[in-house]
Formats: sequence, C-alpha cells, structure tokens
Amino acid sequence: MHHSSYAPSSVSFHKTVLDTMVLLRGPSETCGLLIGHTAASHTHVSSIHVATNRARRTQRRFKIDATDLLAAAAAAQADASELVGVFHTHPEGSASPSPLDAAHAALWSPLLWVIQGRESELGVFVIEAAGERWRRVRVVSSVPP
Repeated sequence: MHHSSYAPSSVSFHKTVLDTMVLLRGPSETCGLLIGHTAASHTHVSSIHVATNRARRTQRRFKIDATDLLAAAAAAQADASELVGVFHTHPEGSASPSPLDAAHAALWSPLLWVIQGRESELGVFVIEAAGERWRRVRVVSSVPP
C-alpha cells in the first residue's frame, strides 16, 4: 500500500463520494477508506470503499477490519490511485475529532481523517506532531460526476 508522505492543505471530493457519505449516515458510526490522488498540496478523493464497522459499541466507535483495508488497497492499486484517507461518522456529535480519534489517527498518519457530523457536515483533518495536534484541511469544490 502506497500513500504520500506529505499531508495536503486542501482536498476535493468526487460528487459520488459525497453522496455516498451522506447515505451512510445513521444511528451508529459508519466508516470507510478513501481512494484518490495527492499532488503537491492537494488531495482529490475519487472513490470510497465502505467498510464494515467491527467495533463492539458502534454508537460511538468504529474499527476497520484488515479485510476491508486490503480490499481498499487493492482497489486503489487497480485504479492507479492510492489510499488517501479514513472516513467515519459521528452520528451524535460534531465533525471534529474526538479524544478517541486522536488515539487512533496517529496510526493512520499521514492519511486524511474525514469526519461527518450529525448534520452531515464534513470536517477534514490530518494529525501532526506524533498524534499531538490536529490540522484542518480546507475542502474545495467537489468535482461533478
């Protein structure tokens, strides 16, 4: 699995990715892996691999199974793309990282950490300083289908 070592300052989403994320909203946390390209300081998310939430308490946690990670990595490779981010929802919260997110995001660094809040708003972040600090990534216009 290849991913860029440089965290972007902006991100755009293909319209079908945004539509899928809205459809995933529900009473439990849902999750997925984001596939796309990073060039210079911008990442474009072209597709989402919806993952099964393997957490025991899905209302406030998510866990992505290795099978989903491998499938997303294979899909990215087949498309000459790369794994660029992790997506999950906060069904009862905001689109900001929780303390639990901080504990896990460092494992996924430098991938984007995309959170959908209870009102379907999106927050996009990268974690820096060995998991000590979040940096917001600016969302720019999405690309139509």
